[in-house]
Amino acid sequence: MDEPEKPLDEPAAPPAPPALPPTAAPSRSLVEARRLWEWFRAPLAIFLISFIGFSLFAWNRFGHQSTDPHFVLLANAFLKGTTEIRKEDVPPGVSSPVAVGKDRHDNDWASWEELPTKDLGLLKGNYVEGSEYEEPNRFETLDGRLYSIPHDRVDMTRSKERRRHYYVSFPPAPAVLMMPLALIQGYHVNDVLFTLWFAAFNVALGYVLLRRLRRLGLTERRDWENVLLSFALGFATVNLWCSVLGQVWFTALVVGLTAMLLFILGCTDLRRPWLAGLALALCIGIRPQLGVAGLLFAGLLFFPQGKLRREGWGGALRDLGLFAAPVVVVALLLFWYNWVRFGNPFVFGHEFLQAGKLDRIVQWGLFNYHFLPLNLTAALTVLPKLSRNYPYITFSLHGMSIFLSMPFLIYLAAPRYPEGDRPSYLWHRALWAAALAVAIPGFFYQNTGWEQYGFRFAMDWIAFLFVLLAMSRRKLTWFFVTLVVLGFLVNAWGAISFKRGPPFDMFYDTWLTP
Repeated sequence: MDEPEKPLDEPAAPPAPPALPPTAAPSRSLVEARRLWEWFRAPLAIFLISFIGFSLFAWNRFGHQSTDPHFVLLANAFLKGTTEIRKEDVPPGVSSPVAVGKDRHDNDWASWEELPTKDLGLLKGNYVEGSEYEEPNRFETLDGRLYSIPHDRVDMTRSKERRRHYYVSFPPAPAVLMMPLALIQGYHVNDVLFTLWFAAFNVALGYVLLRRLRRLGLTERRDWENVLLSFALGFATVNLWCSVLGQVWFTALVVGLTAMLLFILGCTDLRRPWLAGLALALCIGIRPQLGVAGLLFAGLLFFPQGKLRREGWGGALRDLGLFAAPVVVVALLLFWYNWVRFGNPFVFGHEFLQAGKLDRIVQWGLFNYHFLPLNLTAALTVLPKLSRNYPYITFSLHGMSIFLSMPFLIYLAAPRYPEGDRPSYLWHRALWAAALAVAIPGFFYQNTGWEQYGFRFAMDWIAFLFVLLAMSRRKLTWFFVTLVVLGFLVNAWGAISFKRGPPFDMFYDTWLTP
């Protein structure tokens, strides 16, 4: 039987497409690499932008070593197996206390001398007759004994034994971090570049910390707010002008901020208490007074949910031990380090600055109530002087009020927290306790921070205020952004002009109060 004919206008069926090979699932390593990149790209971008910004402000300092390379010399001394800055080790052209001519540098070195005497043997210490508070020919030994050693009691036949020993009085952790560079570059390490790297890292690390707090539910800040706060920490605080100098005092402050941010980050995860302890140990190795910030960890550990824990004390004490272990190890190393240099585990050497002849230290010691009014003035009330005559404005080398250099901090006056949010309230109290514990002893210190543009010791506790700002539920309005911009402009002028020499010297003077 014949099949019916198909209509001529009926389209032919399209050919079937060729079969595609099954899509292979991405490998586990590729997935992990993508996750790592997603996590890393924002901090990396912040770091690169910050490094370029700090480098531009560093300007003509960027390509060479600072004028006060104490940590460079100490790093090289460690590599040579000594804690002393020795004349035979330091090459010509490097600023040091043992150099001669234009290379000689006498600012802020701890030193003592070996003095051969006719009847007392070889004494180790310093003459203190240069002070108006001591009698002439007074020689104080390292262990605190005082002798009257006039010229005729010195054994001149042993004059070759009379020599002065020089040390870096600043705690050594930044020099330890610098040792890999010193191993390659020797005494020509660029401490300015070293400091700029840590300054940029601080901005990125601040962002990582805020992002971590948001994931834990302790903040509700969006990404742009976390970025704004991180750049405010880096560029709208005293951190900006401190970061571009590279000198020993400011390098210690910048690296100290790094360690403090790491410590707070470690406190966000009490499951790894040894990490927080390691970060706090680094803080102590940079600036020992930062050790009291351990109150933050203790508060979070023993007061979960804002109340004294009622159970789990065994685990809490174990975590406390893990936290304390690296702190104790570093503390013992520092005690040994001080004993080797000065015969006293608790002396870093500031008592021996300028050969022990700083009058204020001789009379009042390193910490005293006597210094409180001056330090409070330097931190809170000093303002620039305005004049009708050129240059129209001058700044005190004792600094300026933190409310002018970091005006956005006024947002801390009235933070907002949701009712019943005990974790946030606990963090709030613990952060304030740690900030005050770090800040208050500094107000009794023998130095206002001079020479400085702003109150530089704020670098010790600014990380706590940074986190408090993030944890507040107060919105970051245009007024806040305006205050951040004002803080940036104030500190940018310091980064541009402070310690630049002529013609900027005319903008600075030595007054403390108007």
